[in-house]
Amino acid sequence: MNQFKTEMTSFENNPEKPIFIIGATNHEQQIDEAIKSRFTYNIEVKPGNKEERQQMLKFLINKRKNPYSEEAKQYLLEIINESLEYLPQNRQFLKANRTLENFLKTTVTIFAKNRGTDKNKRKEINVEDLKQAYRMIIS
Repeated sequence: MNQFKTEMTSFENNPEKPIFIIGATNHEQQIDEAIKSRFTYNIEVKPGNKEERQQMLKFLINKRKNPYSEEAKQYLLEIINESLEYLPQNRQFLKANRTLENFLKTTVTIFAKNRGTDKNKRKEINVEDLKQAYRMIIS
């Protein structure tokens, strides 16, 4: 940490060749103030609102082409998306696109594991798969 702070303010840095550093974190409050003071700008990117999350979820579903039942899609876009509005302040990070993507990946894994055998094999992700993934990732 001391080395990082020293390098950021070193006299050996050439003003003709400026250094451009970008830092990213989900836990800004855990970064030392001395390090934060070395950065000129602080740009906060907040998680999307309900409509933006819905668009992101639709995008991810279409991108991955996983077989969601219509009932599961509706449950995801309405019930689960709405529930994210009521997360406590200290869990707002769970609204982030990365978490939504992890949630959908987990749903697919659960579906693959629980879809059944040859004759009784499910072809679509259902609401129960989503509920189980929600408990694992969000709850």
